[in-house]
Amino acid sequence: SSSDTDLSECTTHNEVSTGCYVSTSVCSTEYGLRCYTPGNCSDGEVRLLDGDIVQEGRPEICIDGVWGSICQTSWNAIDGYVFCNMLGYDGPNPIIYYGSEFGVG
Repeated sequence: SSSDTDLSECTTHNEVSTGCYVSTSVCSTEYGLRCYTPGNCSDGEVRLLDGDIVQEGRPEICIDGVWGSICQTSWNAIDGYVFCNMLGYDGPNPIIYYGSEFGVG
C-alpha cells in the first residue's frame, strides 16, 4: 500500500486489496518507474518538453507537485488551444501530434 516504505512489507499478492504486488516469477508485463520529489512545481502549472523549438513539445502538467505527461485519450485541438493559451500562445489552430511525437514522459 502507499503507506509501505519497503517492498518487504508487501506480503500479499493481492494488488486489489493492498495496492502492493510483488512476484519473483517471470512477469508477463514489466514496468518502468520514474520517482519524483514533490514540490518541484505548482499545481496546474503547464510546460512543453523535448521540442525542437520553444513552442512545441510534449505537454506536461503539474499535479500534487509532480510533473506528468498528458495522455492522448480524448486529447483534441480544443485541449491543445487551451494548453497553448495557458503558456501565453494565443494563435489559432495549434497542431496536435499523436503517438509520443516528442518522446515519452
